[in-house]
Parts: sequence; structure tokens; C-alpha cells
Amino acid sequence: MAENYTDKSSGWTRAIQKLEKNNDGFECIIYQKKVEGSKVNLIRSDSKLKGVTVQQYKAFMGDTDKIKNDKAIQDFRIIEEFPGTDRKIYYMEMKMPLMKNRTALLDLTTIEKDDGKSVLMLS
Repeated sequence: MAENYTDKSSGWTRAIQKLEKNNDGFECIIYQKKVEGSKVNLIRSDSKLKGVTVQQYKAFMGDTDKIKNDKAIQDFRIIEEFPGTDRKIYYMEMKMPLMKNRTALLDLTTIEKDDGKSVLMLS
């Protein structure tokens, strides 16, 4: 995303920031932006899972049966795969406290950077 989400004039605001605590290995910053004419906000999450490789996370996401065993998950499945790539699109429906179930489409792919590092993109 070329838009500068840290620039307030872009319309993005930081909604949540969870810094690593007690060496738990997890950091997350969530930004949101209002969509004109809609009650829905765009969400951007930048997360780090320290000690977890890209391959481990992709293996976790690929185990749809295990994810479905979570009592909050009503449905979780791969709905599209792209031959010759590791890109997959998932459908997920989950229970939310005090509201109706929520659904999401998750587009997961890996980007290999010039420095040899990998970035896992989940949108």
C-alpha cells in the first residue's frame, strides 16, 4: 500500500497498539480509516510474531481443520488457490461477543525481498 498510513492527513488513525510484553513475542499496531458513504472502516494491521517463521505461519493457516476446532470459528476454508504461487484466499466466519457473526476474506501471499527476507502479506 503506497499510502502513508502514519500521516494524519491520509485519514488513517492508530486504533490499537500492542507492544511486546514479558517476551511474549507479539507486537501489533492496528490502523483504521473511515470509508466515505459507508459504516465500514478499512483496517490495516502491522504485526510481528517473533520466533515464528513465515513457513510456520503458512503451515498454521493451511491447517483449516485445526482452525475450525476453535469454538469462536464457525467456518474457515480455502476458497481459491493460485497455481505456481503460494497465494491463497480464505473464507472465515467467526462469533463475536455481543454482536452478529462476522465474516472475512483473507488474501495470504508471501513477498520475497531483495535482501533475502520474506514478508507475509495478509489482506
